[in-house]
This record gives sequence, C-alpha cells and structure tokens, in this order.
Amino acid sequence: MPDYLPKYVSNRGMIAFFVSLAVVNFIFMDNLSSIEFILIGTLEVVTFFYFGTMASMRWRVLSEKQFIKNLFSVALVLRIVVVTLLYFYYDEKTGIPFDYHAGDALFYDDIGHYGSYLIKNGNLFIYDELQKYSGGASRSDMGYPVMLSYIYFFVGDSILLSRYVKAILSAWMCVLIYKLAKRNFGEEAGRIAGVMAMLLPHFLYYCSSQLKESEMIFLTTLALERADALLREPRLKLKNVILPLFLALLLFYFRTVLGAAVLFSLGVAFVFSDNTVLSKHRRWQVAILAVLIALYATSGLIFNEMEGLYQKQQGGMQQSNYAWRAQTNSFAKYASGAVFAPMIFTLPFPTLAYVPGQEVQMMCSGNNFVKNIMSFFTIFAILMLILKKEWRGHLLIISFILAYLVILALSNFAHSERFHMPSLPAAVILMSYGITQLNNNNKWLFNAWSYLMVIAAVGWNFIKLKGRGMI
Repeated sequence: MPDYLPKYVSNRGMIAFFVSLAVVNFIFMDNLSSIEFILIGTLEVVTFFYFGTMASMRWRVLSEKQFIKNLFSVALVLRIVVVTLLYFYYDEKTGIPFDYHAGDALFYDDIGHYGSYLIKNGNLFIYDELQKYSGGASRSDMGYPVMLSYIYFFVGDSILLSRYVKAILSAWMCVLIYKLAKRNFGEEAGRIAGVMAMLLPHFLYYCSSQLKESEMIFLTTLALERADALLREPRLKLKNVILPLFLALLLFYFRTVLGAAVLFSLGVAFVFSDNTVLSKHRRWQVAILAVLIALYATSGLIFNEMEGLYQKQQGGMQQSNYAWRAQTNSFAKYASGAVFAPMIFTLPFPTLAYVPGQEVQMMCSGNNFVKNIMSFFTIFAILMLILKKEWRGHLLIISFILAYLVILALSNFAHSERFHMPSLPAAVILMSYGITQLNNNNKWLFNAWSYLMVIAAVGWNFIKLKGRGMI
C-alpha cells in the first residue's frame, strides 16, 4: 500500500486533463478558451500532481518536526508567490486588484475598510455599526467583515498584506490537516494529506481573493481538529471542551449551514463513535459538550438562522438564481438536488471551452479537474471504512462532510466552487486514507474513474455551450 501520492495516480490525472482539454477544444473549436486560461489550468494540474508525488515521496523519510517545518514553510512561500502574482495580474486585467466579477469581494473590502476606520477612531465593538453600514446583512455575512476590519487595521488597510495574512492561515491549515489525518489514519496518510493540502490549487487560489473562504476554511479545520483532539486525548481539559464549541458557534457568523454541520458532526461523533475513540468511562465527561450544544440550540439562534436562510433561499434568492441561470442556459431547469446529489463529492466540473462572462470558471478549470480526479479517493475511502467496519472510528470527519454536502446538494449552489470549499479539508483527509488503500487488485477502479472524468468534462462543456445556443 502506498505511503505517498503514487506516480501512476499523478500521471493518470495529468493525462486525463490533457485529453479532456484536447477533446473539448477539438470538438468545440469555434469556442476555444483563451491561451492564458489554458496555461493557468495546466499549471494548476501539473503543479498539484507532479510536485505532489515528488514532495510526498521525498518528505516521507523526514522526522515529524522537520516535515511540519517543511510543510508550513513551503505552503506559505507558495501562497505568497501566488498572492503576489495574482494581485498584479488582476490589476492588469480588471483595473483593480480583485478577481473577475468581484461583487462579493468588493462588498467585503468596502465594509472592512469602514470597520478599520471605526477601530482607528476608538470603536472596538464594530459589529452593530458594520451591520448598519452593510444595509442589514445577515449574521452569516458579518463574521468575515468584522475579521477583515481588524486585519486592515493591523496591516494599514493594505489589500496585498491582508492576503498575506490569508496565506499564513492557509499554511497553518495544512499543518492542521496533517495532524487531523495522522490522528485518524496514521503517519503515512497524514503526510500525504498535508502535501496535498499544501499544493491543492483551490486553497492557493482563494488566498488571492478578498472573499471569506480562506478564513472560513481555516476556522472549520481548526474546529474539527480540536474536536477530534477532545474525543481522542486521554485527559479532559476545560479548554478542550470550550474551544471546539466556540469555533463551531463562530462559524455561524461565516456560513450558517457550516456551523450547523460542525455541531451535527460533534453530536454524531459523541453518540456513535466506538470505544477506540471515546472510552465508555469518558462519555459522561464529553456529555458536558453535548449539553452546552443543546443549551445553545434552545436559545433559538440555530433554528432562527436556519429558518431564515431556508426562507430566503426558497424565495427571492432561489427565484433570482434560477432566473439568471435560465437566461444563460436552457438546461438550468433540470438542475435539482436529485440531479446533483450523486455527483456531490466530485462537482464542479471544469469549464475548458470559452464561455462569455465565466472567466473565473475558465481560470479555475485546473482546480476543478484536480478535485474531479481526486474525489475518487474520498468516495473510495468511505467505502473502504464501511467494508472494513472501521467507520465508527472516524465519524467526526465522515459525518461533517456528509452533512455539509447533503445540505449543499439540496441547495441552488451544488455546482458552485465557492460553496464546496469548506468540505475540502475533510475531503483531503479522506483522500489520503483512500490512497493508502490502493493496491494492484483495486487500482483498476481509479483507471476507470479517470476515463469517466474525461467523459464528464466533455459532457459538461457540451451542456454549457449547447444550453447557451453556442453550438
């Protein structure tokens, strides 16, 4: 069983991408993507697979201390380089150092600068003022503006330096992913997970945006890592109880359903984890956390937030989202939870052809293809844990990713890259375990999957172009 990202996996992934790219651009040659997006997508795929194999192979012999040092250092340098390059790239392409169609990013940036101004004038409690300034934004949209306000305050309102802060948090997240994967699946899987997180193009890309994803994913990973420590560490300490609960509740100020998914996974893990994770004599101790969760839930915050989000989604947001998609793609009427649910671990598929107004999707084609290929190992890992009857030892991770993705599959954002981001740390951890379970008897499944992903990529681009009347 491999203890690094196998070369044949990386080679298959890169070949599948190049075949998909060639087929799409040959069949739809009247809608060729621009050379810059093709090059960016290629760089995303090659960087992940080539250097993923190389780093995971070379670093497997390092001491744990040296591995963590290398992991954090290289992750940070990569992110700083990408942030700096994309800062000037966006400034050249859009006239401002923000990504294409930066609606939400500009919204957060504006509020963050206003919050920084308030702090400089002695107002340290800025939540209410920012909510008024934003026009009454919901609670789940206010956590990041408050955080960004303090970041701007400390970095002198510099957009570039604020993204370097994102780079630091994202590099730290790689170390947390390593620790969480190691605690669950062993040293080999932990190192594979850390290297994949270090190179995963999704994580690199969002450090270069003023969106909330990097901070939100870091907090999610920290919440899961601390919750897992609470379950597995032999001695119960008060801070180990308070910290994961606090982080889970904090996530409600970033994305409501994300906070709910973390709390749900905590509850499931406490009740159903086997005795190798949570011994019988400690269940009464960790029950204190369950009580705190229940007390918080009865305050009405969770239920009010969830109900408000559901009503908003079923009302104007849903109508406007479907209306927009119906205007751009005639196949949008067929999009539903029933359609997306079977593919929810793998979505979104890459935009390899030229689609007007979708520069972000074309720029992230390599990001999405990496996820498409590697999602095999997430699914494979869950199946192997079930077949080996070991799933109860890893319920925190499994229940979190399933809870979040089920909610996502039933929403209007199942094919939105941004909304998949919070699930990626758990997905990467499961991927690492799946990789360690590969052998000569089952790797044909991965080969078949790579063929399937080529077909899916070509089919997805056909749907995009046909639905818009471009072919």
